[in-house]
Amino acid sequence: SSAKRPDRKSVFTEYVNKRRLKYLLSLNKSEFKALFWDNDETVDRGGKKINVHDYIRQVQKYCARLLLPIHGGDDPEWALSKQGYSCRTGADGCREYVRGFGYQGMQGTLRKFLMADRYWDIDQVTSFPSLFKWRAEEVLGTDAKIPMLGDYVADPDGIRTRHGFAKTDFLMV
Repeated sequence: SSAKRPDRKSVFTEYVNKRRLKYLLSLNKSEFKALFWDNDETVDRGGKKINVHDYIRQVQKYCARLLLPIHGGDDPEWALSKQGYSCRTGADGCREYVRGFGYQGMQGTLRKFLMADRYWDIDQVTSFPSLFKWRAEEVLGTDAKIPMLGDYVADPDGIRTRHGFAKTDFLMV
């Protein structure tokens, strides 16, 4: 029997700094590549290699679209983008992916630049350990010694590989 795919759709509002959108549009391809292209982050969620020129075109279209009056209204500083996300089922259950181009499809440097101080990128692989570490430091102080927790949050893949445990093993502790 085949399992039914959940028919779950979410919509999130992305806040984007208009001044930064305009700045990105003012850059030529060489400047953009020098400032925002990360050669180590060139695989999309489908496992395909990202072409830098296609990526720059996507970013330019995204920026131009968000500068249209419909996305910013009267707010002089922030553009709002309603992004649809769809559930895709796989070995790990349901994972939500943005439909079209949005924050999720951007490389980290660009995402952080555009979001200014309105966004925290919490990787779901390390979300519980990250929140646990933050709360422990809040309660016990930043000098609290919690063996391997900081190392795990900084390099989850490396720690799992070195010690031979899976993503979900931390949750069983």
